[in-house]
Amino acid sequence: MELPPARDVHLLQGPAFRGTGGVREPRHTSQRCSACGHIAKKNRPDQATFTCTSCGFAEHADVNAARNIAARGVAGWAVSHAADDAA
Repeated sequence: MELPPARDVHLLQGPAFRGTGGVREPRHTSQRCSACGHIAKKNRPDQATFTCTSCGFAEHADVNAARNIAARGVAGWAVSHAADDAA
């Protein structure tokens, strides 16, 4: 995974990036399976446990959520730099 240059990090924190489905969007990160993408409240039976009811993937809940947040950040960064790559 390639991270953005330090000069671009502030872009991920600005108001234009909030609510775009990127790093700032926490919706379903704790209920989404980082392996298969299945979202269900039952995937989180308690605070520390994550077990996907679809594929059976099991992970500490915080680690699974962090994987989902990281994946969104990479996807958002890739989309924001697609114009640069086309030029």
